[in-house]
Amino acid sequence: MKFYVGVTDNKWFRFLAERKPDEVNFWRPKNQNDFKAIGKGDLFLFKRAAPSRQSTAGTGFISNCGS
Repeated sequence: MKFYVGVTDNKWFRFLAERKPDEVNFWRPKNQNDFKAIGKGDLFLFKRAAPSRQSTAGTGFISNCGS
């Protein structure tokens, strides 16, 4: 299984942690390249940005990549 570690903004992390959602949607503006580091079904690990720098703050599986 492939995985990717992405750094997430601390304010965004706290916002989501307070709400405890079942699903989160991350997106990038259309003019940027599609995310190709991992594909559908692969694991995405979230690391908090400085100053927290926790090793892993959350996990998720990619359900859709690209348009």
